[in-house]
Amino acid sequence: LWWNHVNMFSDQTAVVYMVFLLNYTTDSPEEKPEALYIGHTPHYVFPARPLSPDYCYQVRILSVTSRNGIAGTCTSTAKYVTDAEIHVTNITTTSADIWFKTRLCEPKVNYGVRLVWDLSDSYGNFFIIVSNYSSQDGRDIFTAHAPDLTPNKEYRVLVDRQPAVGNNDMFGFYGEFTTLPAPPDTNVTVTSAVVSYDTIAYEYKIEDFSKLYAEESDIKNYVLKIRDADRGGWEEITIPGSRQDGLYKVQNLTPHVRYCATMAVRNPTGLGPFSEELCNTTTSAPAPAPELRLVETLAEEVTIEVTRPEPPKGNLVTYNVTYTDNTVRKNLDYIVKSGLKQNITMKRLNSHTPYTFIVRAVNSQGMIGAPKEIQVTTLQSIPEAAPLLSTCDITPTNSTHFNATISWVGVHEDKVNGEIANYTLHLQKVISTRGENLQEVVYDKEFSFSFGSNKTRESIAQPLGSEFDFKHKKNELVRARLSISTEIGQGPWPTEYFNCSVPSPGRMGPGALEILLPVLSVIAIFIGVVAAFFYFFRFKTYKKTPYEEIKKLIKPETFSPCQHCMHNKEPKRWDVFICHVSEDENYIIQLKEAFVREKIDVFFAKDELSWGCELHRVINDGLRDSKYGLVVLSKHFVNKCSKWTSSELSSLHSKSRLSSQDDCILPIWKKDISEAEVGAFDMTLVGIKALKEEDMSVDQMAVELKKKLRSSGTCWGCKSYEYGWSTSDCSLDASPVDSLHTTLL
Repeated sequence: LWWNHVNMFSDQTAVVYMVFLLNYTTDSPEEKPEALYIGHTPHYVFPARPLSPDYCYQVRILSVTSRNGIAGTCTSTAKYVTDAEIHVTNITTTSADIWFKTRLCEPKVNYGVRLVWDLSDSYGNFFIIVSNYSSQDGRDIFTAHAPDLTPNKEYRVLVDRQPAVGNNDMFGFYGEFTTLPAPPDTNVTVTSAVVSYDTIAYEYKIEDFSKLYAEESDIKNYVLKIRDADRGGWEEITIPGSRQDGLYKVQNLTPHVRYCATMAVRNPTGLGPFSEELCNTTTSAPAPAPELRLVETLAEEVTIEVTRPEPPKGNLVTYNVTYTDNTVRKNLDYIVKSGLKQNITMKRLNSHTPYTFIVRAVNSQGMIGAPKEIQVTTLQSIPEAAPLLSTCDITPTNSTHFNATISWVGVHEDKVNGEIANYTLHLQKVISTRGENLQEVVYDKEFSFSFGSNKTRESIAQPLGSEFDFKHKKNELVRARLSISTEIGQGPWPTEYFNCSVPSPGRMGPGALEILLPVLSVIAIFIGVVAAFFYFFRFKTYKKTPYEEIKKLIKPETFSPCQHCMHNKEPKRWDVFICHVSEDENYIIQLKEAFVREKIDVFFAKDELSWGCELHRVINDGLRDSKYGLVVLSKHFVNKCSKWTSSELSSLHSKSRLSSQDDCILPIWKKDISEAEVGAFDMTLVGIKALKEEDMSVDQMAVELKKKLRSSGTCWGCKSYEYGWSTSDCSLDASPVDSLHTTLL
């Protein structure tokens, strides 16, 4: 209350003011004054309390002097009503019903209801609600409905009173209420900031914060759902936080996979709607190494269990398997099957061979992952080849027993398929029937023996037992063959038998006399006839053949200074001439020694040279008088460009053209040279079948050369009665090759 009294009592020494409130809320018309203030101040502002709600009051002020007592009275013209109680019912998340009763202290009062949601400014944000009026129990009842409210929001209800006549506002009253809470009604905007092979970073923000229906600090969390777009199935991730925006990384994803994500925000009441799906594809990266486990090992197969690498870092399509047995390297691809594990089987392997298998995972973009290796040794198997016999001699040990002495060239390690357990010698004696192309086997037996290891070349003497005998008849033939066995079984036999040499009659024992006596008698008679002829006609022959005539019969070449320093000896013949460079001398010596063991005559320049000989003439004789020319091709041979090797090779080409034989040149390729390098050096050599060091040992090459010499009917240095020499071979007269070689030099 506030008042300001006029100064009517200036001549009074003491004035007391008394303020009363007249209560008109009771049914009786009597006034019930309530004293609020007594004091000496002529104007004053003070609160009137305590009052009761919904009461009608009128203010009266009395002024009292010491001289006259009550000097004057002042009463307000209006009656004032304290605020009525505002009732808010049927509160929901978006609406409420408002009603109140007020006493009829003053007639013709208009009431207006306002809702304010910004409580910091009662007049800044509001809207007017049309109210309904009714009268009950001597009171005015007003009701109003507030629609379209915001959930979980505090509202203030203001009731304005205004007299029907005049513009003066009367006292108003107010109340407050809060709508019920509700889940958010706003989406979360999601964008992808970073995409890698296994991570997607999502940026998110609340689109309409006013529809969060909670304060920022009241945000419980965010829910992110992500799925593989091709396989489906949502994975739900709860993201803690109380901000309206943020960044979240989803890790450990599969590379090169399309992922779709959606997000919603949660307030204390519940979870809001999910946003539209945002889809991204992760990039790819090389996969880590898979896990390997050996499942089964056979002689020619190996099965390995491969476990898919985690994380795969991409769409895996194949497993690349590389394996080597120290000589051959192979690459194979196997399609990745569904499931975590799968078996891979490598076939057509070599038995009893150590292998190193390297497995890598390859994704759809061709990226090769990290390697994982496993070492496996295949099991033994039966051999794939048989040893080649090089000699077989039948020799007597006494008058009734014989030995078979054999030598052979062993099987290459790649064909043994394990460790050799034993050797088996198969020996037969065959008698041919004259006039008929039939053979009768009269002796057939197998002998087994063992060696500590597979040797390249070995020999053994095998007793044949008392049941073997030999009559030295022309229709008798002894032949043999050899095979090897491992723990698994026996290998194959050679396709052909090897014919054994038999002892001479003088060593055949008592049974040989039956054959030798007639033969010796014929030889003795022949010698006697020849001796008698020379005895009776020797003087007549000398008279008719003077020294000058004898000299004419001797060829002039016989009196030449030397036959490459052999001093008038008969010209020598060789089976093979070796054309090589000095850098390969160690290998050439091994090759020559293998040829000598097979009784092959070899022209080797160092062995034929002696003091004072001309190198040009020695090489010329070797080229002319050798059946074959062996050319050892290597990197040194093609890169050195030696005048000697170039001349020798040119002479061999000329010799091949001038002779009736096409295979005068026998090439050997060393390990360090390729077909392209040979073709770049001499294209004609590529078309000639060659033996390769990587496929055959020097002993096997010697056996091959011996076979070639046998098939052509000549082998200088072997048994002379078995082989012959003819001008149809590669040997020519001295003049064409000699003149050509001299011109080239």
